[in-house]
Amino acid sequence: MSTLTISDKKKHVAQWTIIASVVLLPASVGSFGFHAGGGFAFLFYPYSCLLLAQLLHMGYSHAPTVLWVSMLIQMPVYGLLIGRWWIRDKALARCVVLLSLHLAATVFCFAGGPWPWSE
Repeated sequence: MSTLTISDKKKHVAQWTIIASVVLLPASVGSFGFHAGGGFAFLFYPYSCLLLAQLLHMGYSHAPTVLWVSMLIQMPVYGLLIGRWWIRDKALARCVVLLSLHLAATVFCFAGGPWPWSE
C-alpha cells in the first residue's frame, strides 16, 4: 500500500468535499417538504437547523436565507477541517470530537429541539 503525498491528499479532500456538498444538500433541503419533517436536514445539517429555529423564534425575516447560506457553508468547512487534520496526520482524535458535537446537535434536533412550530 503506497503512502499518499500531500498534493494527493489535498486533491482527495477537495473532491470529497464537493461530492458531499452536492449529494447531501438537495436531499436535506428536500426533506423539509416531506413528512419526515426535515429528517435529512436534521441528520446532515443540525447546526443550520438549530440556527433556523432560533432565528424563527426571534422573528427574523431572513431566516430561510441564513439557513441556505449556513447549509452551503457547513460541508466545505467540514471538508477543510478534516482535510487539514488528515494532511497533518492528526485527524482521528479531532474527528471524534467533531463527530461527537455533530451527533449531539443531531440528537437535539430529533428530540424536539427549539422548534417554534412545536409550541
